[in-house]
Parts: sequence; structure tokens; C-alpha cells
Amino acid sequence: MKQFVLTLFLICGALGLLTSCNSQNTLTGLNVELTSLENSSDGSVTATVRIGNPTLVAFNIVSAEHKLIVDGRTVGTLKITQPIGMAPQTIAEHVGVVKGTSNVARGAGAYRIESKLELRLYGENTRDIKLQGSGTVAVK
Repeated sequence: MKQFVLTLFLICGALGLLTSCNSQNTLTGLNVELTSLENSSDGSVTATVRIGNPTLVAFNIVSAEHKLIVDGRTVGTLKITQPIGMAPQTIAEHVGVVKGTSNVARGAGAYRIESKLELRLYGENTRDIKLQGSGTVAVK
């Protein structure tokens, strides 16, 4: 009986050790979407990107870089360098001029967005996370 209890204890300990070492500290719940693209008369393109935080944790976004792809064609990159605080269960919008592109064909198009966010955890400690989103966007 003692051997059975000892064996059971060792198996539970080994499983606990293995599963705790395998856990990853990842940030989940944030989502990103492209809400609009607008062509300007000077040939530039303005994009609006929405980041949603449905979690119960506040985040401080130090900077963001969004790669925009519409109808399978890379439109360009939207870089945001102004810090923004995101309270729990809120939405933040980034609006800016897309770099590396000229006018995009008007109409609706399927998009994919690949984002890299730099989050401030505490003090000077930051962490980069990657997000992806897809859907349909209206190009004006």
C-alpha cells in the first residue's frame, strides 16, 4: 500500500512539474481589425485600425505597427508611435497615413492585417505581441 501511495505521489508530482513548465505567459484576448481605408487627393491613403480589449486587464500600448493587405496585395504599413492606454473592455482606434502605398482601388475588399504591438508591462519593461485579423473593408 505504501508503494502504491508513493508511486501515485511521484506520478502526480511529475505531471504537475511538467505541466507547469510547459505553461506560457501569453497575452490573449486582444483583437485587431481594419475599419476603413480612404484615398486622399494627394495620393496618400489613410487607414483606421481598431484594437479591442475585451479582457479585464488594462494595457499600455507604447507603439504599434500594422501591415495592411487588401485583396491579396500589400497596401503598406501604418505605424503608430503615440502611446495609448487601454482600459479593460474598451476599444481604441488608430488613424494614420499608410506608408509605402499610393491610391487603393475603391469599393469593398477582403483584408488581412498583421499587427505588432509593443506593450509596457511595468516600469521600463515592455513586451512585443503579434495580432492578426481579417474581414472586409470599404475603400473610399
